[in-house]
Amino acid sequence: MEGGREILFSFKEVDGVLVFDEESGRDEGSNFIEEDEMVCRTLDRGGRRTNSMLRKESAKMPKEIPLRALDAAYRVLDEERMLERSGSVLSSAEATLRKGSFYFLGLNPGGHDIGPDSRDARAQDYPTLADSLAASRLGYNAFDQDWSTSSRSFEPGQSPMQKNFKFICRALGLCYSEVCASNFVFTRSTRVKDHRAWEADLKVSERVHAIFLDAVQPDFLWIQGNPDTVGLKTQMDWVPTEHHNWTIGHGTAEFCGKTWRACHTPHLSLWHPQNNEKALKHSFGPTGLLKL
Repeated sequence: MEGGREILFSFKEVDGVLVFDEESGRDEGSNFIEEDEMVCRTLDRGGRRTNSMLRKESAKMPKEIPLRALDAAYRVLDEERMLERSGSVLSSAEATLRKGSFYFLGLNPGGHDIGPDSRDARAQDYPTLADSLAASRLGYNAFDQDWSTSSRSFEPGQSPMQKNFKFICRALGLCYSEVCASNFVFTRSTRVKDHRAWEADLKVSERVHAIFLDAVQPDFLWIQGNPDTVGLKTQMDWVPTEHHNWTIGHGTAEFCGKTWRACHTPHLSLWHPQNNEKALKHSFGPTGLLKL
């Protein structure tokens, strides 16, 4: 909101490519592409994001990016009436929906979903899936954001998971902001058993992942956490990580109707790759990209 108004960001089609309209941000969106247009509405939720902040972030983005994959994702989530559910679709920016080496998959975003039975009074302030799509379109990357919790504070981009994700990307010779990152399930929960509709949301999320995977065509899936939680069929060579009884692996995984080469890591908020070089080599060494 700016001055109590909801600001709409618009995109127009130029030579078959959707381009951010520099003149948008008016009170009303413009119908540049009619049915193909996705107008992103970004609300100021508790001061977390304002339209001026998003404009600043969008300036970092290339001016022309094929956006068809995000449009298709928007339509699926709109059709399933999930756009106002609390969660995250992409953890990375729209620009990562192109050919890449990895497709990162966490389990699902933390926190509580929006609803009358929510256990968290702050749930209404968490970004929705619609917010997430808008943020990705405007260049936001979750690994640069403030992931402070009620019990711990971090500088933006400096939570354990963010730092560990970036460490592995550097070890692979990759820029973390160019890795397409998401979660198996887009909607929030603190634990799987507390999720309000795990199986149903997983099925919808998989429809969107199929769209994204077609765009990225990754050489490897990068799976974080226990793949059994989402019923993923894997053939992995597992080794211990010297952290509790956790294991790490490399092999194949069946996802969205295809078999992918896959690398696995434990949850990066708890497992520190800097102290587990041997395990890291086991998981990512076969990619030929690791530079430890």
